[in-house]
Amino acid sequence: MSSFSVIICIIEKLYLSPVPKTLEVNAKVRCRVLAVNKERRTVYLTNRPEYLAKHCKILSTLANARQNATYMGTIVKCNDDYMLVKFFNNIKGMLYKQRMSSVLGSEMYTFYEGQTMAFRILLKNGEQITLTLADDTFGLGEICPVTVLHTLESGLEIKIAYHPEGDYEFDEDDPEANAIEVKGLVPLRLLSDYPDLVYAKLRTYTPNTETQAVCIVKNIFSIRDVSYFLTHLTNNWQNIKQGDILKAYVKNVHEDIVELFVPIRNYGKLVKVHLKMLLVNSHKNANVQLTPEQVIYVKVLGKEPVTRTITVTAKLTDVWDGELSSSAHYLEE
Repeated sequence: MSSFSVIICIIEKLYLSPVPKTLEVNAKVRCRVLAVNKERRTVYLTNRPEYLAKHCKILSTLANARQNATYMGTIVKCNDDYMLVKFFNNIKGMLYKQRMSSVLGSEMYTFYEGQTMAFRILLKNGEQITLTLADDTFGLGEICPVTVLHTLESGLEIKIAYHPEGDYEFDEDDPEANAIEVKGLVPLRLLSDYPDLVYAKLRTYTPNTETQAVCIVKNIFSIRDVSYFLTHLTNNWQNIKQGDILKAYVKNVHEDIVELFVPIRNYGKLVKVHLKMLLVNSHKNANVQLTPEQVIYVKVLGKEPVTRTITVTAKLTDVWDGELSSSAHYLEE
């Protein structure tokens, strides 16, 4: 570079790594080039750890954008209808929230401007790119060691480091450098079985706290349910049978219908239960209070292979054996 050349380098706020203290003048910062504006003689940088990771997949040219490929991107605009995601060299993609309504667990995500995560290209039409959430990295019931990154009002942002399998460049001199870091979310309600304690529980997890979390769906994890998945096999559609008692989570309540998420591998449907299948005397006490992510236990009444649906009941008399020892066990848990 000529001694008379002046190049301005900028790290915009959205691309600035969250740090516990303010950066000082003359401090050295490791960065990656996001884009170059030759007319303004300006280089745009980022020091976010997601982009500095060795195995980060970046999209820097429109020609390289492949359908179904996954790339790291940053949300630069977020509203009720869509998210605008920016990649390298100002390549942009749109993620329409209406398309996500069919993605089980998408309602648990909390999106915000500046959030950096992996996105999958759903469609490409000329310069228009339509995105969706990246495919699952972890499976339902998979328990992982996690590190807390940030404490949010909606829960915890966590990271999981794992060593990939397959055709990846391997650094024999520094094995730890081969690890891939994936971000996940632990929603507030998945911190404790008791709603009154979730905020107190949230305050116990400071940045860099190491703990365990279990994958519920995609990059949504639960700390609350680790003990359950440690002691119970994760069911799949094939081994579900009549009489099984399963842990379930309330998703939506519509008048007399309750939609439940029952943790079954490769089963992307919510299970609907009528209010009368929740209460022993529903005609006398129909004002049941249910909250999202509340845990209830259900008993499988039937299974329909053709439509891949199951019928369940959540009445206390159906899921509880009536023994005091069982009550004591549930209270202890």
